[in-house]
Amino acid sequence: MTADTSAAPGQYAVKISASHPAMGSSEQTIFVNVLGPTPADDTVTPCSSQVNNVVVGNGTPPVAQVLPLMGVVDSVFGVKATNPGKISFQVGAQTTDSRNGWAIALEREDPIPQAPLKINQAIIALTNDSPGDKDLWTVNGAGCGTASVPQHIHVAQGQSARITISKSSVTSLILRRDVCTSWFIICWGTMSEPVAVFTQPGFWSFVGGRVVTLRWFHST
Repeated sequence: MTADTSAAPGQYAVKISASHPAMGSSEQTIFVNVLGPTPADDTVTPCSSQVNNVVVGNGTPPVAQVLPLMGVVDSVFGVKATNPGKISFQVGAQTTDSRNGWAIALEREDPIPQAPLKINQAIIALTNDSPGDKDLWTVNGAGCGTASVPQHIHVAQGQSARITISKSSVTSLILRRDVCTSWFIICWGTMSEPVAVFTQPGFWSFVGGRVVTLRWFHST
């Protein structure tokens, strides 16, 4: 299928129907992506006071690393172009200090019996396969906490949870982890440390219309 040159970039649902006098009829919905230029990454931390809100003594507080997305989006659609039947993709991410790593699965939700996800919706799942509790928060760069109430996932080691997000109220995601602040034989106190936040320009090109599972498998 090839889009007309005047087609606006976006994702479209196309219903195909077939019938036979003896065998009856059948319908199938397929999704068509009309691609525009992938937005370039930026290094801006959205809602920095909300993301980087941890103060540690008189030292430099930890800050979340901004994860780029432009190359990933182009790579995923490049694979899709050469494998039209492929509906799930795996990508990896890690912080530059190699202390945290994620395996990220991008999948199309089975539309039966659910209504298919729209391009401005996504299901975000967080799975924690590493030591310590982990958190995921939504960010709305347009309002930074005033335009909408952030959504939140908290998972202990071995747990998973998921939320449904909308483009109207979410522009990025923050990943945080609990780290020990007081240690004598065992840990006596913890704090929530910002680890990573997704760049905003390409965020919805990355997650839109998909089930996105972030498996936090490495944390040291």
